[in-house]
Amino acid sequence: MIEFARFRTARRLFVHTENRERYARKRRVGNAPSGDSIWPVSDDDDSLETWHTLCQRCELKVVPQRTPRQTFRLREVAQVMRRSVFILAVMTLISCAGSAKAQGYYEFLGAPKVVPDKFSPRHGIRYNTQGYDQPDVNWTKRARKLERRGVPAFAVAEMMQFPGNPDTIGEWIDQAYDEVQAQFMKCGSLGSRASQVSPYGLYVIIMPSAFFEPYYKVDVAGVYYPSTRQIKVLNIYYTWDGPYVGWLRHARDLIKWELGNFFATELRVQAEPRPEGWPCNAPGR
Repeated sequence: MIEFARFRTARRLFVHTENRERYARKRRVGNAPSGDSIWPVSDDDDSLETWHTLCQRCELKVVPQRTPRQTFRLREVAQVMRRSVFILAVMTLISCAGSAKAQGYYEFLGAPKVVPDKFSPRHGIRYNTQGYDQPDVNWTKRARKLERRGVPAFAVAEMMQFPGNPDTIGEWIDQAYDEVQAQFMKCGSLGSRASQVSPYGLYVIIMPSAFFEPYYKVDVAGVYYPSTRQIKVLNIYYTWDGPYVGWLRHARDLIKWELGNFFATELRVQAEPRPEGWPCNAPGR
């Protein structure tokens, strides 16, 4: 499932645009506020994080009218925002507060750790496991706790085996990249272009649980940010209550899905939704 937020008002979005241009001009003449290294300086910077921070820091004001040029910029910014993020497996706990309180962001493999980045063996894709390449879990105690919460034995077994060995996550990334690229290369005119896609700059982060995506205000299992080429996916997650009870989400599958979003973005075709026959029948963007 995918969930996108709508802009609250066109007026507010235009104010964001006007402030963006004003601060960009200040920075170009060396007069921007201190510590503003994440602020945009060109029309090509469509970072979702940048826009989120910018909107927090800019003073909003009422703009009574817009010129034709301002209206054009408003549409342009709206298009940028729509293509800024692709979200997989939205896990919003809708109208079930009891379920949210009961499970929330439960960390099945324990808390994250600060660890150095690694690189996948074949494609050299940078990734960070946050320690989940070698989970430190007392499974004697944890398995009993999960059993009491109704987590089935097969799901517990998957968690206990995650990921397999310390290098497995890097192998998942390479394998997923190869499989997705091969999928696109079967698609006629997309094939030659897909073979030229480079993994340079990709960065995969393994998250401890389902996590909150701040701009769209939804809980997600995985996400791809085109502007930074960053992929975030949870490690492993079982939903034991609520409307999505029985869902098992695994980093191995999520990585492949988000790499599909990466390839679709690079080739400028629709990434989601994915009907039968995707990506060969995906419309261009």
